[in-house]
Amino acid sequence: MSFMLALPKISLHGAGAIADMVNLVANKQWGKALIVTDGQLVKLGLLDSLFSALDEHSNVLPPV
Repeated sequence: MSFMLALPKISLHGAGAIADMVNLVANKQWGKALIVTDGQLVKLGLLDSLFSALDEHSNVLPPV
């Protein structure tokens, strides 16, 4: 059995991308964001700034 998953594609890159992402999620009032990465990037701490920004702005983001 198959299924189709259609997601809006938004890709942010470069300086200021994390702040832009937080603002985008808050303004769209999406309940969730899909962040595609791999375990090695998490282990290296390369996503720490992203996770911190999400935590800092949890009061303006919709509840999950």
